[in-house]
Amino acid sequence: MKCFLIGILLIYSSSLWAEKVAIVVQKVIPAVNVLAQKVANETGFTATVVLAEQFEHSVYDCVVLVGDGPLETWNLANDVPVVSILSGRVAVENASFLSSAIFVEPPLRRQVALARLILGEAENLGILILKNDSKRLSLEVSKLPKSSKIKLYNIDEYDSFNRALIDLLADSRVLIGQYDLNIYSAKNIENILITAYRHNVPLIGPSNAYINAGALASTYSDLTDVARRLSEILLKGLGHNDWAKPDYNSYFSVSYNHQVARSLNLNLPDVDTVVASIKKTEQ
Repeated sequence: MKCFLIGILLIYSSSLWAEKVAIVVQKVIPAVNVLAQKVANETGFTATVVLAEQFEHSVYDCVVLVGDGPLETWNLANDVPVVSILSGRVAVENASFLSSAIFVEPPLRRQVALARLILGEAENLGILILKNDSKRLSLEVSKLPKSSKIKLYNIDEYDSFNRALIDLLADSRVLIGQYDLNIYSAKNIENILITAYRHNVPLIGPSNAYINAGALASTYSDLTDVARRLSEILLKGLGHNDWAKPDYNSYFSVSYNHQVARSLNLNLPDVDTVVASIKKTEQ
């Protein structure tokens, strides 16, 4: 009986001292509740979904901001570590208060690797960009092998969006899509995909959502991937005060649109083999 009571006290005590993590959202959606549960299971921490407008910072040991809304409006004192997930690299880099972050988009090198594994090493790759992102993407391209054959098409240097797109498609075998809603907006995406399809040029998307829209292939990090990487960051950060620098998610999968592949007469390589090959290049 005595041992039983001691065991109960130890469990109760550990729950009292468990790190408390706030998963801050603009609005509650079921997927975030699932994410919180996965993080709690993997870390042993208490992970609670909290609306940004109801957040009380004194209650928590760490804050995880989900998406652009909470990240853009966050203005509380930086007395607890703050981590961002499901926001793009540009938004994250403009938030100096963050302790760590997982970018929502894949790295350019990953998309290029996927394109090469599907279509070969010799093909030209084209990327649509805007002037304000030219410097960053030019730097990323410069870090890739010289044989990558990537050309950036700055939309701001053309008379129209369509002119830039047509120029790219005339000289590229693949269009590499970026996580940029100013380019790949709901208004533009259909036009981009239809025009690219007419030129027999496939789109490699930056997320799984592009597959449903008509992209040929994409790398993506799902809820389990995000929870896994976030758990690693929280365990190391809260456990050892060692916060990982903001970076891309190292856990990902590859998705294909087989209907598009058939239309373009393309044979797609095995998904597991492709994922393993890409991960090898990122080690």
